[in-house]
Amino acid sequence: MRRSKPRGSATARAESEANSAPGEGPKRHPTTLLDLTPLSPKVGEEVTLTATVAGRTPTGSVQFKDGATNLGAPVALTAGAGATSATASFKTTALAAGAHVLSAVYAGDADDATSTSKTISFTSTFVTTLPFNTGLDSARVMLVDRAVDPHWTVKNGAGKALTAYVQTDAKGYIGYWLAPSATSKFISPFMDTDDTAAEGPFTYTTKFTVRTGADLAATTLSVSYASDNALDSINLNGTTLLGVSAGSYGSFTTLPITGPFVEGTNTISFVSSNSGGPTGFRAELTLTTN
Repeated sequence: MRRSKPRGSATARAESEANSAPGEGPKRHPTTLLDLTPLSPKVGEEVTLTATVAGRTPTGSVQFKDGATNLGAPVALTAGAGATSATASFKTTALAAGAHVLSAVYAGDADDATSTSKTISFTSTFVTTLPFNTGLDSARVMLVDRAVDPHWTVKNGAGKALTAYVQTDAKGYIGYWLAPSATSKFISPFMDTDDTAAEGPFTYTTKFTVRTGADLAATTLSVSYASDNALDSINLNGTTLLGVSAGSYGSFTTLPITGPFVEGTNTISFVSSNSGGPTGFRAELTLTTN
């Protein structure tokens, strides 16, 4: 059962159930408190688990657990010399969607018996994260040329992972590509845009999430794209979409997408043809969901 938290607090606290083996004699029966920050974390959100062990002079380590599963390795307690309490913390962003039952198990030492906290239970859900246009940083600010786009990946025709470099112009064809704006720029698998080994077609991929409980039937994604060379196909969550046209590198082509969407992580890929010379891709994506 959760202990009520002070006004303004962002943690939940679970009290311990002290354990000691029969015949351990003078060992102190410590208490272990477990704090969770934030309360009811969403999928992908960083959470911090903090165990506070109060006993005689507790040393040693704490194992954080999710049900019967260990969360990482045991974490050493930290405290001043001779202190009657000590703490250990663990951070993670890897809690999956669904129910979680967290606890902290203190291993004990020469003076203090083992101790297990009461559990903290919650259900982790997805939140909607909007897709990123090409050529933007995490604050959605336009990146400089030859910077690496952190939100898009690109592979060549053989499936080899390349790097998505932000670009303004195609090599040798200054001004041909659609000019950059505050909302997007081209990206290319080559720092100078030149596909000298004819490695295409190239597959550009990004991901976004749709919150748990969203109305998927009413969710839409508007995609505006420009491609050098022609765009071959668009794939959403394993489904090749209909109605895709080749488009142009000098202007946007817009396609409304009505699915298939899923709760949680959605993956969209664009396949751009190329058989040598400059190559690049640009996209702006607008997700609408409840």
